[in-house]
Amino acid sequence: MSASLLWVVATLVIIGAEMLLGSIFLLAVGAGTLMGAATAFLGGEASLQVAVAGVVAVIGVLIARRYRRAHRQDLVGSNDLDAGQSVTVTEVAADGSATVRHRGANWRATLEGGAPLTPGSYTIKETRGTMLVLAPQPNPTDKQGE
Repeated sequence: MSASLLWVVATLVIIGAEMLLGSIFLLAVGAGTLMGAATAFLGGEASLQVAVAGVVAVIGVLIARRYRRAHRQDLVGSNDLDAGQSVTVTEVAADGSATVRHRGANWRATLEGGAPLTPGSYTIKETRGTMLVLAPQPNPTDKQGE
């Protein structure tokens, strides 16, 4: 088996693992192995193949790290699947928080800004661990622009 074919097989295995795990870092390593395959195809020696693959992988990982750090808040916020959904508060605890039923489970809930909750309908603003941060729903009878 030729060296370039071995590099391509390694690339396919790494990209397959990336598809299962969703790690951008594996994508960078896969790009490195693909460049190792290109170097082998062009007749580069084994040490050059490994060096090219390593350099490309390291550069890719550094770029991925920089991207993740710059967009960390965007990535975290986009994963909050509960934001925007409605919940109903029926009973309020003495500390102003409540337990609400959401997605078939009981969740602790608090009002955005720390004010005490009152019974009624609310919109989920964000999730902080197992705590739902709620915002009041706009009153449908309030007409904007009149």
